[in-house]
Amino acid sequence: MPRFWVPILPIMLVLIVDLVPARACVPLFALLLTLNVSELYVHLGNYQRRINNVSDALADAAATIVKHSPALIAVAGSSEHFVFAWYLSQTPGGGNCEIRSPQSESFENFLVRITEKNPQKNTAQLFIISYFSEPLYPQRPIFQRERITAVWRISPENPPPILQKPSP
Repeated sequence: MPRFWVPILPIMLVLIVDLVPARACVPLFALLLTLNVSELYVHLGNYQRRINNVSDALADAAATIVKHSPALIAVAGSSEHFVFAWYLSQTPGGGNCEIRSPQSESFENFLVRITEKNPQKNTAQLFIISYFSEPLYPQRPIFQRERITAVWRISPENPPPILQKPSP
């Protein structure tokens, strides 16, 4: 957790440069620099562990999907699209996967549309990925790492509720 003074560092720097005489500016600037560097030194291990944990989870999710490739991957938004496109490009065999995200429609309508276009091809190897979001479906994911990411394989035998045909 950042210290209380971290958000006001830029303001402190501007005040030092504008209001303090040049001779006094150097020690105050050195103090600010020391505080900032010490903050990084004290918390860098925590930051690195957190980033590495997220990165490993995303790489493992991409590897899980590549095992089942060729695959069509549905993601809920543009940030997920960017993240998983990058991780798939870094995974051997990731070029066999196509990733899509909705443009101007709800995610549920998007799923219905991509499965109705070519139901045989798309529903056999359709995967849905969530990234730092609530679980999307009641089915158990084929891969999940904490709340970071989850992967669901959607098949005709196990469709999400939005794709299930109503009972007669």
